[in-house]
Amino acid sequence: MTRADDIVGTRRVVDVFEAGCRQVDVVNALGVTAQAASRWYHQWRSGGREALVGAARLGRRARLSDEQIEQVEAALLAGPKTHGFATDMWTWPGSPT
Repeated sequence: MTRADDIVGTRRVVDVFEAGCRQVDVVNALGVTAQAASRWYHQWRSGGREALVGAARLGRRARLSDEQIEQVEAALLAGPKTHGFATDMWTWPGSPT
């Protein structure tokens, strides 16, 4: 996730709170945990928009670059047979069939 994604996400969180919505509305609108929404709400109440910079980043940062993710997606879309599997089902040695 990029810095731009963080900023857009932060704006969404703040917009929901500033619209007078409840924490549960943030949970539903953004698909985050109640714990995260509660933490963000208290940060927003005590420090405003600036207190939430980077707060909307959901989950861990990706270990793969955007280019690597695109390569994985392309490989998956190409299908198992393209990568040497006998069928169109992704399996690994020793997996139940």
